[in-house]
Amino acid sequence: CGYRPGGAAFLSRSIKEAIGELGWSFGSTYSGQKGALIAAKVSLDELEKNQYGLLCNAREMGALWSKDLAAGLLKEFPDKIICCNGTGLLQALVLNKNLDLNSVASALVSEGLLPFVFRHKQTQQIVYMITPPLTIDKEAMVRIATSTAKALHKLGSF
Repeated sequence: CGYRPGGAAFLSRSIKEAIGELGWSFGSTYSGQKGALIAAKVSLDELEKNQYGLLCNAREMGALWSKDLAAGLLKEFPDKIICCNGTGLLQALVLNKNLDLNSVASALVSEGLLPFVFRHKQTQQIVYMITPPLTIDKEAMVRIATSTAKALHKLGSF
């Protein structure tokens, strides 16, 4: 998968006219890229299908994660997981700062996960981002939680 950067800006008429009068070029690095505009249009069309079905799915799967799956992990690993944060399918487990970042990443990879983990600069806690695709289903969400639990078990106690 990849992405195409795109953006838009809404301006009042008076600001638009002022920019035009001054002869400024208003845009970003990616302004005018037809590929980015086509990708944005296709993405918006997909979101509108089935009454925003992808967004509804993100909301449902996010609730499943935060209310059930992450809550279960937090209960099972109170010494390793500090809390679960997020909304929809942008979720994170905040892990104990005494864990080794490389060991956490390796354990997650060994369970078939492709983790985005980092150490928070201020708290030194490890943040494990859970950002599955909008099309994910319940079975796959449960697999993420199960694989995460197996990885955390591999870390042993400390």
